[in-house]
Amino acid sequence: MFDTHAHLNFDAFKNDYREVVKRSFKNGVEGIINIGTRFDNSRRAIEIAEELVKYDKGPTLVSDKGWTLAAVGFHPDHLDEINKEDIQIEVEKFRKLAEHPKVVAIGEVGLDNYYFRSGKFKDTKENRKKAEAVFRAFLKLAGEVKLPVIIHSREAEIETFNILDSKFQIPNSKIKGVVHCFSGSMDFAKKVLDLGFFIGFTGIITYPKTEELAKVIKEIPLDKILIETDCPFLAPQAHRGKRCEPWMVEEVAKKIAEIKGISLEKVSRVTTENTRELFKLF
Repeated sequence: MFDTHAHLNFDAFKNDYREVVKRSFKNGVEGIINIGTRFDNSRRAIEIAEELVKYDKGPTLVSDKGWTLAAVGFHPDHLDEINKEDIQIEVEKFRKLAEHPKVVAIGEVGLDNYYFRSGKFKDTKENRKKAEAVFRAFLKLAGEVKLPVIIHSREAEIETFNILDSKFQIPNSKIKGVVHCFSGSMDFAKKVLDLGFFIGFTGIITYPKTEELAKVIKEIPLDKILIETDCPFLAPQAHRGKRCEPWMVEEVAKKIAEIKGISLEKVSRVTTENTRELFKLF
């Protein structure tokens, strides 16, 4: 199995990320992609990917074939940390990070209208335009450096799709990617699939009262699904209240297998193949 979205670069794992990786590899995880949400932790994701190749017994790194990878991006959670006139300056910093061989994607980037609704950010035309400008700038970067994108979209289906659909207006930007931590509608799922994107599911699908999400999983093709934890957040139902870790991705795979009426082995195999395809891991 592959945890395609983890945050071992966050403070929640500051003191034991090596042991977490070791535990995850021992429990059937083939690879982990650490996702950046701002410049500093994107750089940290690369550092961890460089250090943690693959554990065997104890702390010795034994193989360069273990997948500990990184993605670099600017999450909408940090919208207030950037001025609209400085977006391109920020993008250029990430362009340099993206040159690192351990970086397999740009992300996570995207839109989050919950932050406007909740009052985290003032709900103004200026802020919404800035959020979209940041998103577009990082999509353009992904096209230019020829990397897939990892997309965050919360309460922003229409805006996200409209921007993704217009991505082909950006020269030389045949962008592919994944809408991660999907909890949206069937209509949104079909639209992003039509654009050639994958859909990533987390432990949310194991929670009670997620029947509509189960319908989405049942209908969409397995060869368009990725599995992820978004750790340290969203521990699956069997581990609620605990810090989420990459090895818990098995619970996500189990739930998909249950919903689709297929074997866990098939879900693990196909989603790993999907991961290899999207992120060009051969």
